[in-house]
Amino acid sequence: MEIIDKIREEVKRGTLALGQKIPIPPVVGDTIARRRRRLSELDSINRKALQHHAGWADAYGLCVNVGVSDSLTYYDMCNELAEDHGLMPSIVLAMKFKVFSEPARMYVLNGGPQVLVHEGKSTPTLLREAYEGAHLGKWDMEDVLTLPAPMIPVSSNILEHFEIDSFDEAEVYLA
Repeated sequence: MEIIDKIREEVKRGTLALGQKIPIPPVVGDTIARRRRRLSELDSINRKALQHHAGWADAYGLCVNVGVSDSLTYYDMCNELAEDHGLMPSIVLAMKFKVFSEPARMYVLNGGPQVLVHEGKSTPTLLREAYEGAHLGKWDMEDVLTLPAPMIPVSSNILEHFEIDSFDEAEVYLA
């Protein structure tokens, strides 16, 4: 399929543009540092308060479960890297990243692209790139519609969150 080859080439260019070891971009780096400081502060308050009451333990427990680098921070990082390198955000999101957010190791290792087609089905990674590229005019939307079927069908209980009720469960797939 020609469109898959175009998308693979775009991902390859993105992989080369990013490199293997990438410094965490400044805005996200500041966010991670600020979150780390706040979590440390909350930990200290919690430890001091344990003798008197458990109110801080609840607040600390909620925050420590999220950590300093959650999925929204990861998404922000990918968008910042995309902007810094002139790439589509979907291309950066297509990479297998390992994020190190300790003060001495504030970088990302790029393990290369994720799989685009698995067992003859389009992965969510491929579909993100295909639709974003088509909206930006990199390839035709008609070609996107020729991609293999998505690999993850969406169940009816998930569709409730998207206010979709006119489709049969077998007709809707996660992209």
